[in-house]
Order: sequence, then structure tokens, then C-alpha cells
Amino acid sequence: MSHTALADEPGWKNRYAARKARRLEQLLHAVNGAATALLTPAHDEGFAVSLLKAMDLMGRCLDVDRVQIWRNEVVDWTLHFVLRYEWLSDIGRQKTSMPAGLKFPYRDKPEWESKFLRGEYINGPLSAQPSDDQDFLRS
Repeated sequence: MSHTALADEPGWKNRYAARKARRLEQLLHAVNGAATALLTPAHDEGFAVSLLKAMDLMGRCLDVDRVQIWRNEVVDWTLHFVLRYEWLSDIGRQKTSMPAGLKFPYRDKPEWESKFLRGEYINGPLSAQPSDDQDFLRS
């Protein structure tokens, strides 16, 4: 069926709106679950365990292979971005994992530092990133 035929089909707008509403509901549920996991850790669990549960909820909801949290740290008087947490899906576990503590100085990626200083972020599939960023992250 062509897109034109779909647009002519009665009720397509309602079905599209319903799908969009279900997706929004899934995302809100994941965010709520993540917040709950972060704010109410069990007595025998630490923050890291709660954070990984929240990352699991987000990763599954967004249907991604990995969710990572990097932190800015000064190492030998130089600003670095350091991998602190990583969640991997079943598919993500089949790929090469990045070790916690992996660090890179911003001087290796000055355009990222500029982006972060402007309040921007890097987000999305690796395949959608510029080729030099893909090469950097794969190395």
C-alpha cells in the first residue's frame, strides 16, 4: 500500500494518534520506573544497582543496545570524559563492551567539549554520528 493510499484510508489519523499515545505512555512509564528505581533503592542495594535498573528500563523502552553515562573528571590536570556506567541489552552483550573507567582527554575531541559547554549533548545511534566520531568511539 502506498503512502497516498494510506492517507486516503478512513481513520488513519486516529490510528496514528493512538500509536503515538501508546509510545508516549511507554516512555512515561519507563521514566517513572527509572525515577522510582533511583529514589527508592532497597536496603541491600547501593546507588549503582538502582542506577543500572533505571538504565535497563530506559534501554528496553527505547529498544537500544547500550546506555552509557560518562562523567567529566580532571586527570593529571587535564579534563577527561570517563565512562562510569554502562547497561547492555542482550544484543549489546554480543558486541565489544567498553570497560568502566575508560577515559579520554577532551583535547582528543575538542568539538565535544565545545558542544557540552553550550549545553548540547551527543545522543543517538552510533551509525547516525559523524564518521570521525564513529571511528573515535570504535577505537
